[in-house]
Amino acid sequence: MNKLLRLSGTPLLQTPKRVNGMGPATIPTKEVVSSEHLKNLAAQLKEILQKWKGCDLFEGKLVDVVHTKVVAKSNRLSYLFGKEAEKQIRGARYKAPEQLKEKTQHIITYYLTEKTLNRAAVSLLQTAEALDEAFEGSISGEEMNTVLTGSLTKISVSKFRAVVKDSFYIESFSFPSPGEIDFKTPQVINFYRTEQSTASILERSGIDTRRLEKLDDFTYIAAPEELQTLVEKVPFLISMSCSDFSRLELEDVEEDCEADLFRKPIPEPLFEPEIGVLDTQFDERVYFSKWVKYKNLIDKNILPTSSYEEFEHGTQVTSLIVDGPSLNPELDDGCGRFRVRHFAVAPKGVGSGVTILRNILKAVEENPEIKVWNLSLGSRTQISQNTISYIAAELDRLQANRKDLVFVVAATNKPPRILGDMFIGSPADSINSIVVNSCTRTGSVTDYSRHGPVLSFFTKPDICTFGGEKKDPLKTSGLYSECNNYGTSFAAPWIARKMAYLMHMIGLSREEAKALLIDSALRWERPAVPDSHLGFGRVPVKIDDILSVKNNEIKFFVSGLLTENQIQTHTIPVPVINDKFPYLSRAVLAYFPKCNRMMGVDYTETELDLHFGRVVRTKVKNKPDRISIETVNDNHQGDPGKLNLGEGKVRDKFRKWDNVKVISELLTGGNRSKKTAEGNYGLKIMRIERRNVDAGAIPFAALITLKNLNGANVISSFIKNCQVVGWMVQQIDVQASVRFFEEAEEEVEFDS
Repeated sequence: MNKLLRLSGTPLLQTPKRVNGMGPATIPTKEVVSSEHLKNLAAQLKEILQKWKGCDLFEGKLVDVVHTKVVAKSNRLSYLFGKEAEKQIRGARYKAPEQLKEKTQHIITYYLTEKTLNRAAVSLLQTAEALDEAFEGSISGEEMNTVLTGSLTKISVSKFRAVVKDSFYIESFSFPSPGEIDFKTPQVINFYRTEQSTASILERSGIDTRRLEKLDDFTYIAAPEELQTLVEKVPFLISMSCSDFSRLELEDVEEDCEADLFRKPIPEPLFEPEIGVLDTQFDERVYFSKWVKYKNLIDKNILPTSSYEEFEHGTQVTSLIVDGPSLNPELDDGCGRFRVRHFAVAPKGVGSGVTILRNILKAVEENPEIKVWNLSLGSRTQISQNTISYIAAELDRLQANRKDLVFVVAATNKPPRILGDMFIGSPADSINSIVVNSCTRTGSVTDYSRHGPVLSFFTKPDICTFGGEKKDPLKTSGLYSECNNYGTSFAAPWIARKMAYLMHMIGLSREEAKALLIDSALRWERPAVPDSHLGFGRVPVKIDDILSVKNNEIKFFVSGLLTENQIQTHTIPVPVINDKFPYLSRAVLAYFPKCNRMMGVDYTETELDLHFGRVVRTKVKNKPDRISIETVNDNHQGDPGKLNLGEGKVRDKFRKWDNVKVISELLTGGNRSKKTAEGNYGLKIMRIERRNVDAGAIPFAALITLKNLNGANVISSFIKNCQVVGWMVQQIDVQASVRFFEEAEEEVEFDS
């Protein structure tokens, strides 16, 4: 078997993105904008202003802009609401979140002054008048290119073009109103940001804020009766709502424990890696208790009982992390045992989402040395397709701010009484976390599995592994019994073990470890398209199967910190055989972006666009030849020239704004070698910030796999070729890495 490689060095260049002039505002050539459309938009703005009259709760005016489709940043309002319009965005959602992004529409909420809205209405009417006078009431994209300076009498050409372009991407303006709200259960309510505090606005509206539970300045938890009051008195202020993280799914997991006292031999812990567990209480009388440091963070005043049931779930989850392979020999992953730092953050059954979250934050922030945390708790209710849950957003924030932290989260179980499909529950909608679903031993969907995506777009769950079934359970250890169990709660620990092994024992970054786990679930024989239940697929049981590389494959990381707008290389010297490349290729990119829950569906702040493929040279008349990458997935985002790539299409096809990218060629049996072109493969990663704010350096990992169609092992030639052109090649030796970890952790005694 070959070794996993890591490439670094001078062939990998970081460069600022070239800033090109935007040119005159325009619309697609064959599309048309009419003066009637502009007049209707102006009338809608006037109507919205009229509705705001008499409201003195805050100074500005909230307005919804309903776009014609999912719009790219470059096609959002650039003129009508002024140059600073982007800073006035207060949220974004989809009109039909269940549809493909190519077929739905963006609704973006702005907070603007009355003067700005009046000025926009005037500009729309001026442009409509110009359309009537000069273009008989409508203009096409082709005609816009012929508008010359001085050809319009009452409006400048640049303003005319800008208003027409803005209007083309707008279906309508509307007065803000809350979306669908579930009045049956407590809801986390987000309010739009204004210059006034939310609490003062609510109090001036006659709402008793003492009856609401405050999460932050703009977020409260409201009981059903308070929800009715909020919708009656301040419906325009409600940005979004989602179910409170208040009921734990573990009640729906059936457990069959043997009655006999359970004891099992286990050695003393030494220097094994430590995993954090956030769960219900832990019973310190179990046979593996020396491997666990336990702290109960639950308020003693709210603990309902100290009964057996209060300790079951947390104890059994931790038993898998410490001693899962001993309890389930057929699932021995080769990772050994792990020490656990177990924190009781939630009682079994009903618990306050606020209290649970505060306990989680306390545990994580006070234990920075713990890199991998297992969270097998979740909400019974489904996630919203326009809103990230509050607790998931906090997990994302923690992971974006700490570069060595990762949460492994159970994808939540479907209650037995639910017969149809059901979306996953909070906090399994955490974008940065590794969300794990259960599958059967053969990799198929279990009858209790719930599904993604998140925000009707982001891939969740990420991966799956065996979590037991009623007829084929897992073995766990309870207080004194060995138990038969099944559920996503018992799938997640197996992935937490693997993440901890890869990060601690092998020395991979969290980005590299995540990319490697996802890559291990992929198969050349099937498209690399995530499944709504299984994610990218089932992860192999054995850690050796994840780390080993087949003799006919080359697998290597290109990873590091992206400090500029672009990082690229045209010099990946893959061995040429008979003047051709006899390879299939695959690339997996993982990163952990900062996120903004207040922005709704525009949640992630940073986009990394992945390009990988053969390097080609294109002749350009009277210019130097253009060197570019012929991407595996035909991705031309960022390429020179004007490209008609709709935002909805690139989100669906190229996963724009998702923090995991997978591109892969498919093994069909009829694959043939490719021409060498320039004799190299190339890699390019381009960075986009959603709000023109420098988010600083962002760690990334790209894992590249090349499969030789002829079965030849050419890794030695590849390493030599790389060294010749300046790459530093590190061969990741698993056994040497494990020995290094053990020697580094071993306590040294000095003679006195």
